[in-house]
Amino acid sequence: MAPGMVNGTHYFVTITNVADTSLNANVMDPFNTDFFFNSYNGTDLMVTEIYHSQPSGAIQDIDYFELYNSGTTAIALGGLRITSGVSMDIDTAISIAAGGYFVFVENIDSFNLAYPTITNVVQYDGGSLSGGGETIEMENSLSDVVVSVAYMTSAPWPNWSNTTAIELCDLTTDYTDGANWYEAGNVSSTVSATLYGSPGSANSCAALPVVHMYTIDVLRTVDADGISDSVEVYCGITGVVYSGDFDGNNGYTFVIMDETDGITVHTFSDIDNYVANVGDEIRVVGTVKEYNGLTQFRADSIQIISTGNCIPYPRIVTTLDESTESNYIELKNVILADTSQWPAPGSNGNVINIVTEAGDTLIMRLDRDTKIQDTILTPPLGKFNVIGTGSQFTFNAPYNDGYQIQPSFVTEVDTNLYDAPANIQMNEVAIKNDATYADNAGNYYQWVEMYNSGTAMVNLSGYFLSNDPTDVYKVVLPRCFNNSSIDMIFFGGVYGVGYLDNAGVMGPQYFDLTLDTNMPFIGLYTPNGKLVDGLSYSTSINAEGLTFGAKDDDHGLGDVVFEEGTPESTNANGIVLSVLSVNPVNALKVYPNPTNTGNVNFSKVVSVTVYSITGQVITVQQNVKRLDVSSFDSGVYIIETTEGDIVKMIVK
Repeated sequence: MAPGMVNGTHYFVTITNVADTSLNANVMDPFNTDFFFNSYNGTDLMVTEIYHSQPSGAIQDIDYFELYNSGTTAIALGGLRITSGVSMDIDTAISIAAGGYFVFVENIDSFNLAYPTITNVVQYDGGSLSGGGETIEMENSLSDVVVSVAYMTSAPWPNWSNTTAIELCDLTTDYTDGANWYEAGNVSSTVSATLYGSPGSANSCAALPVVHMYTIDVLRTVDADGISDSVEVYCGITGVVYSGDFDGNNGYTFVIMDETDGITVHTFSDIDNYVANVGDEIRVVGTVKEYNGLTQFRADSIQIISTGNCIPYPRIVTTLDESTESNYIELKNVILADTSQWPAPGSNGNVINIVTEAGDTLIMRLDRDTKIQDTILTPPLGKFNVIGTGSQFTFNAPYNDGYQIQPSFVTEVDTNLYDAPANIQMNEVAIKNDATYADNAGNYYQWVEMYNSGTAMVNLSGYFLSNDPTDVYKVVLPRCFNNSSIDMIFFGGVYGVGYLDNAGVMGPQYFDLTLDTNMPFIGLYTPNGKLVDGLSYSTSINAEGLTFGAKDDDHGLGDVVFEEGTPESTNANGIVLSVLSVNPVNALKVYPNPTNTGNVNFSKVVSVTVYSITGQVITVQQNVKRLDVSSFDSGVYIIETTEGDIVKMIVK
């Protein structure tokens, strides 16, 4: 670069005193040449409009792109060259004024037919703009890139159109970001076809197309043939990634779920440099598709909202159907029907038959991109649990078969036996608790107390509470709270309370389960469904404030009714209801007890015999609801009813 060279200037050079070192008889001396020079390397030049198509049957070869000068001084273009997208060496003394536009076109004659009044235009030397997207790039004389934009025809860029240019409307935004580009809204030509754009002048964009957002369940309804009712609907969804990427190379196949349902996201190429990670919350825009019975969401844009979200335990299922498709599920205690079906390392396990506890044969698919078969080299020989996302692959309508479960990770083929830990016991329960035992927020729920009588801590996350021994997987003790991971650590010597019938209350100690007198049982089960401990409680505790549990924390000493319970502490401090035999339907309550008022009241009309603590009959009363004890000495008395209730009464 010689001192004093000016951008955009046409230079003529005479070269003299040429030394012929090869004895070339044709050497010319002096030698004359010319060139345009331009060392501009600023950031004021921007591509602001692109038309990368042509109208059907109309004027041909009118692709163009528009250059804009966002600076405050004119910029000479001579000496710049277009090196990508199309080709051109700008060898004329043209410039763009501050705030001005200039258009580069494929064919100047065709362009002039459509736009006869536009004069700030030049034809490039070769090539045409790709209708599928490509990079437009300009360099200066020193090969520095001064303009570059990689446009596309999928989100976030506007869709392809054969009549409409795309435009950057807000010139203060990044012209390389497709989210800032819109379809042109101004009719620019009606020659042979109606074209939309504004080449060579300020842009006039149409409104950004509205993307309707839906919950996933809206897109998952199917018709009688099992085909999604929403096929070809263009929309947006938000969900959390629950599976690995089963595609494994360029493109995606993974499952996302929201609070309503799940769906499989599928593309043939990667988008926005996104890499699928379990726990990512993403916003996806695209089109609902159907592939061999499987509803898919064909994405054209993916935006990460948050990362590291905790994945709750899967839903326990016993069969595979439309409700398990693209859902996070688990089948318990299955076996392989044929161990020879287990795939070799690097191979897909397209069809692996697994047999459930009920004897049903279902399909498990091991995708080679999960690397499961590369790690588990020998098939499980006994019972195991399989966790994964539901899928479907069938050929003919109605698409109501071919359902599968696909694990994503080695840990989801779970051969753990989950032996029941020792020393964990169901210690105490309360059925009716409307006003007696409050939680930390001052609310009243049914509750169950567990006690770790040993010294070793146990993580109960993944264990189950159930009120039905024939359906043990009722409520799982969680591993997530507020999208964060938690451990349900139960230390030795500790008492823990779980509140039941939570009615939407949030917290790791609240469970959607109820205690009742029709099925008087509560049990704790391992992740494999083995009973850790259960408590069959007396139906007599269906009265306010009464609890039932192990006497002195020891079931060997008997299970008793407490008139004052001890949630989250030892039962040895509880006041045992002094009932030697109790009416299980309508137990007698005596109040106040102890009494110093001269009277006690009964909760029902009864005929009673009152004994001293030594067994002496003090009085016999027929069909009464109140007993006059004003003449009784202070002490302990036993009240026995003709119905069989026996209650201790204290007179002060």
